[in-house]
Amino acid sequence: MDSVMRRFGWFVLGVIAAGVLAGLAGGATAVVLKAIQHVTFGYWSGTLLDGISAATAWRRVAGPVVGGALAGAGWWWLRRRRQLIPLTVAIERGEPVATAPRAADSSLQILLVGTGASLGREGAAREFAAVAADLVLRRIPLPESDIRVLLASAAGAGLGAVYNVPLAGALFTIQLLLHSWRPREVLTATLTSILAVVAAWPVVGDRPTFVWPGADLTAAVAVVAPAAVAASMALGAAFSRLMSHVQRQPVSGWWLIPALAGAGALTGISALWFPELPGNGKSIIAESLGGGGPLLTVAAIALLKPVLTATHLRAGAVGGLITPALATGAAFGAAVAILAEHWTGWDINPAAVSLLAAAAFLGFSQRAPLFAVVFAWELAHPPPTFLLALALIAVVGYGVQTGVPILRGNGIRGRFAIRSRGHRNR
Repeated sequence: MDSVMRRFGWFVLGVIAAGVLAGLAGGATAVVLKAIQHVTFGYWSGTLLDGISAATAWRRVAGPVVGGALAGAGWWWLRRRRQLIPLTVAIERGEPVATAPRAADSSLQILLVGTGASLGREGAAREFAAVAADLVLRRIPLPESDIRVLLASAAGAGLGAVYNVPLAGALFTIQLLLHSWRPREVLTATLTSILAVVAAWPVVGDRPTFVWPGADLTAAVAVVAPAAVAASMALGAAFSRLMSHVQRQPVSGWWLIPALAGAGALTGISALWFPELPGNGKSIIAESLGGGGPLLTVAAIALLKPVLTATHLRAGAVGGLITPALATGAAFGAAVAILAEHWTGWDINPAAVSLLAAAAFLGFSQRAPLFAVVFAWELAHPPPTFLLALALIAVVGYGVQTGVPILRGNGIRGRFAIRSRGHRNR
């Protein structure tokens, strides 16, 4: 009995340590990323979109080029010395993840995204959280099985902390890392994510990432949204296949330097006309929820975002795919709403269709509809009426992906965002 209580006490301590460290890692990631963005595009207040819009043409191009070259040089040096296995594989094998090469790899991800690369920052946040937690958890007398659960929970909590999405962070752990709905693991992942989000509040803030514009579900939205959602599901699956394909034979060796510089140049040139494109996609989501803009602009952004993401991965970069996928879906949904309003004359707020399409796109790109809809809802906190529509997307998504009638569907194991060199996002 005493041994059971001692193990329980150590495990509770591990949960607290993992949650707090994940929150600190997420907050630090946000601070460093913002500092790099400020230096790259020469702005000191406002959003990234504000900074890029005010930057000179040469700075819009030079920033991503220099960042790509520096990250390419770093990965060339790093990969000559050690090939890292994905974080998820290391956790499953019970191997320590707190290594200097892994921390360096995550730092290069932040450098690349901060200078404008079309990749997500969540990959680095998850890895930094796992590395920080591993440093402490290995010093607590816990069995390897407990450490594995806590490390996975820390990784998901890192995602939750950087975007202030505690439930989505827990679901990422449950669906995409542990593949388990056992009560103990669900509770551990949830408590760890909540602790991480609260720990990151002094830096990230306690408000949703995006301001909801006040749009609600209307009859016009109910007519247009199903077509946008269905198309987004298909496009999300195509997005996943594209990212898998471009990573089968990524650039390696010293060619990483010119390849990533070239990917940066393509991003910078695109930013001359579309300043929303650089970065993880946050600017695109904010603009889509705010109305989108001219139809041709929104459509071009929806097309170019996955192209730029695929270009960086093909060039050998490492980074998250969650926010690029969400941004692509959001822009596509906004374009559908704008086009439908033009054709029908109905009053259709693009924000409503954009959010639903983004959730559907992300759910199919990650093969995790429940995580996707919760992530989308927590990012913007739309009215409660959207919960039913998002729940329907999750149910239909599982039914389609399992290939069985929806009411008999047993769900699927979610898949990690794909990372470079053919691995899933660590």
